[in-house]
Parts: sequence; structure tokens; C-alpha cells
Amino acid sequence: MMHTKRWGIINTNRTQTVAEHTAGVAILADQIAITRGLSESDHLALLRHCLYHDAFEVVTGDFPGSIKRNNPALKAALDSAERSCTDIPQVQIEHDLKRIAKAADLAESVIYLQDAAAGSRALAVAEALRKLVSDEYAFILKETNKLSDDEDLGNY
Repeated sequence: MMHTKRWGIINTNRTQTVAEHTAGVAILADQIAITRGLSESDHLALLRHCLYHDAFEVVTGDFPGSIKRNNPALKAALDSAERSCTDIPQVQIEHDLKRIAKAADLAESVIYLQDAAAGSRALAVAEALRKLVSDEYAFILKETNKLSDDEDLGNY
């Protein structure tokens, strides 16, 4: 996954890999799980799902969502290819956990694009993705751990 690049049709100032995206999604999903007080079994199932959610892209590559949405035959072929990847676990989770995973997936993409966008199209995609994150999970898009302007950085 560390060799499979994302965002092929969006200009960014650095390359993101599927591995980097996957780690970010799992971290955000973990924070949601902690905030929501999920049971340990649901929490672990969610994290396992997030770790494998794009693993099949090592076989197919990263196809932009817009291309998949606008070409049903391609989407069907990619779905079939995904199901045929028997070396990659197909982690099934309940609907509520899928909503958390999707929110974390979208939020990670927004965070990456806000950081690495190169041009107005990338920023427009980030804004469109931001709107897809449900209000229930929008808190994960808030900027945290930012130093205030007057905070002493010491030797850093």
C-alpha cells in the first residue's frame, strides 16, 4: 500500500499513498470510537475495517470516485476485482460502524487536501468532501493541537 499513489487527477504539492491514507483513516476512526464510547469489539472491528478498506487498490490502483460514479461498468468491474482479492480480508461491519468509517475516510481526505492542495480544483474537492461528512462527525475536522502565536516553542 505504501507504493500505491492516491489523487492522480488532483494537483497536490506532495504525493499521498494508500498506506498514509489508511493510517489517517484509522486514527480518525479511533478518535470517533473513543468519543462515542464504542464497545471494545465494535472499536476493534471498526479499526480492522479501516485498515483494510482500500487495500484492494494495490491491485486496481486508485480510481477517483467521480470516475467510478460516472461509469457503472467500471465500478462493477472494480467491485468484482475487489471481491476476487482473496488475500485481502473482506471485513464486514454493521451500518453504524460503516458510517463512522466513511466519515473518517472523507475527513482524512479533506485534511490531506487542505494540507497538500495545489490549485483551486483541489481546494474545491476538499470543500465538497467536507460537506459530505455528516454533522455528527464534523468535530474530527476541527483543527486541534495548533500552537497559539504566543506559545513558547523552547528549543524547537
